[in-house]
Order: sequence, then structure tokens, then C-alpha cells
Amino acid sequence: MITLQQLRNVVGRQEFPEVWERNVSYAADTFPVGVIPFLTSDYLVKIRKQIMLSEDHARMVADTMDWIRESDDRIGLFWLWHCILFRRPDFRGEKVSIWPVPTDAAAANGGNRSNVFPVVVLLSGYPQLLEIYERRNIPESAIVDTLSAVDSCMKLYKERTGQNGFGTFYLHWLLHHFHGEIYKLGRLEYEITTLGPHVRVYEHVHNGSRIAFSEPGIAYREDGLVDGTNGRFDGPRSWVASFSQTAQHLEGHPVTWEGCVEREAVSIPKIEWRLVLEPDDAVLSVHIPREGKLTHELCGESLSLAAAFFAAHYPEKRFHAFTCSSWLMDPQLQFLLDDSSNLVQFQRRFSLFPVLGTDEGLYRFVFHCDPCEIRLLPENTLLQRNLKRYMAAGGSMRSAGGYILQRIEE
Repeated sequence: MITLQQLRNVVGRQEFPEVWERNVSYAADTFPVGVIPFLTSDYLVKIRKQIMLSEDHARMVADTMDWIRESDDRIGLFWLWHCILFRRPDFRGEKVSIWPVPTDAAAANGGNRSNVFPVVVLLSGYPQLLEIYERRNIPESAIVDTLSAVDSCMKLYKERTGQNGFGTFYLHWLLHHFHGEIYKLGRLEYEITTLGPHVRVYEHVHNGSRIAFSEPGIAYREDGLVDGTNGRFDGPRSWVASFSQTAQHLEGHPVTWEGCVEREAVSIPKIEWRLVLEPDDAVLSVHIPREGKLTHELCGESLSLAAAFFAAHYPEKRFHAFTCSSWLMDPQLQFLLDDSSNLVQFQRRFSLFPVLGTDEGLYRFVFHCDPCEIRLLPENTLLQRNLKRYMAAGGSMRSAGGYILQRIEE
């Protein structure tokens, strides 16, 4: 039996996410008789080859499995999380990253099994993931490369916090991998998603030139960035983009090469342009794992691998483009780094557009810390030094979006 009071006991608080309360009856009704197989050493041995856990991380997981089994309350919480995330996924829109984890009395003495608990829950989703892989005939090499993200996130969490596991922050991210939504192919990772309400792109029917218009209804600052970027709003100076079309013309606010939107609308003859990318189109969102160099050659090879992979294993989908939304798309990098920089060469593969974002990714992925005073930022790399100098002089970095048009289909 799993009760609400058990949940309160195990996390040490009276309040918890509504999704837990919504699913506690289902978890209680489906609670297995006997030992839960996902909490056994045999299960860990079975899946470790594909997950590619290091020996140290495997020991942490095994120890936490033992710790969970020692308490009916912890077992109940484990099964509830498993049900919500994998048996009948019911967490879309929920902030998994802020779920409270079970308390660990040994934490004061150097233990932190609380933060390994989400790892154990994540690994319990492997059987459902394997069904997706088998149905899609995913090759073992792609499976191993993709799921190596678990070990990588545990390493990164240790570096950043000094603690084992990866807490709920990386659980939220890795659920994409464990629902078959992300694949690592060569240097890069690819997430199956849609473009979203940012831009619509047209291509000239004769010369192949392209123009991107902002989606209507988006508020922009005077500088052409989305109002609220980095928490800064223009108030009465902001303006709202529009888009319209008649039988003869398309009229809207174009996106510049720097990823800004022009306030003055332009009109183009509709007969000469065809729509090639719009918000509901399926795209492959590109993510950049930390390990390895981001060379132009490796990225090109990865993009080619992805085009072939998704045509072969997702033939029913029509992917219209590669996209990326990241601090890596900030066009200011082209002025702060040399043209030969891997980051600059990577960005120049994409056509840029503005997104509502912050500079938090820059702190997390470049400086490996939470946002803080600029003077406290490390200067261990050339990129860190250049960015810190620019920010200290009053510059402000940002995230941005980009796309590479490429229809990926058989």
C-alpha cells in the first residue's frame, strides 16, 4: 500500500507535487507482489552494458537500490515515480526537476543517496525504452552512444556539486533519452520535436534565396530581440510583430542575419515564394554533449549520420530542418572569437532567429557555475576570458535559435 502520509514521511515535508497525489491510487493498485525487479543487482548487471555505467557509478546505484529496499516508504516513492514516468507517463508540463527526493540520514556523514535515487528510477525505464529501440530497429552502437549520457551526467553533477548521482535536474533532461526522443549520432545529439512559434521561412522558387518572418504576436524590444530576453523589457517602446498574406503578397517582419527582427515590415510577391518551414513542422533539435571537440568535420559527419539515421528509423516522419536553441547561437560570439573557432564555425551552419531566453546556459556550460557576480567567474580558458572581459565591460550575452533547412525523408 502507498499512502499520502508515506510520501510525506519519506521526503520530510507536507507538500509535494500535485502529480504525485493524482497518481498515488494507480501506483498502489499496480504495486508488484514480492521484490521489484528494477531494484535488484541482477537487473543492474543486465542493463549496465547498454547504459555504460562506470564501476564507481554502478556501485553507487547498487548501494542506493539496497537503501531503497530497506524502507517501505522509499519503495513506495520509487514505485510512484516509476509509474508516473514510465508505466503511464503523466508528467508533461510538470517540473520533474523540482520534485523532492527522499531524505538520507547518512547525508551528514558524506552519504548522498538521495541524489542517486533519481538515477535508480531513471534506469527502471529501460524495458520500455528497449521496446522503442526494438520496434525502430535501432542499432546497438546508437543505443550505447545515446545512453552514455547517464554516466556523463553523473560525472558532471559530481564536478559541479561534489555529490553523487545527478538529482532531479538531470533526471528531467535524461527522460528525453529514456522516452526515445533523443539519439546521439557521432558528435551531436538530436531531439525529435517541432520548430515552435518563432519564425516561418520562405524560399524563392527561382533563385533559392530565403527569407524568415517572425511569427505574429511576439513582442520585441527596440533592438529586435524578444521582449524579456535576459529579463529586460522595453515597456512602452516594445512592439508586436504581425504577419499577413493575400492572394498576391506576403507581409511581415523579417529576421536579420544577426538573429534580430526588423521593426519595419516588408512585402514580397507570394507567387515567387514557397513556404519551407513553419512552427508545427517536425525538426531535429541539435544538442552538444560536453565530451569531445566540436570540430567542423565532426559536426558535418554527425549531421550526415542523423539525416540517414532518421530516414531509416523514422520513415513516417518528415523532418524539415535541424534546429538549435542555445548560448552557442549568440551571434556576438562571432565578434568575440576568431573565425577559425569551432564555436563560430558551428554557429555559421545555422540561420539565426531570436528566442525568449536568458544567459543562464552561458554560466552553466561555459563557466560551470550558477549565475554570479562577473568578477567571480573563472578564467581558465580563452573562451571564459573573452566572455568575462566582454561582460565586465557591460556586454550581455544571450541564448538564440538557429535552423538548417534540410528535408530528411526517404
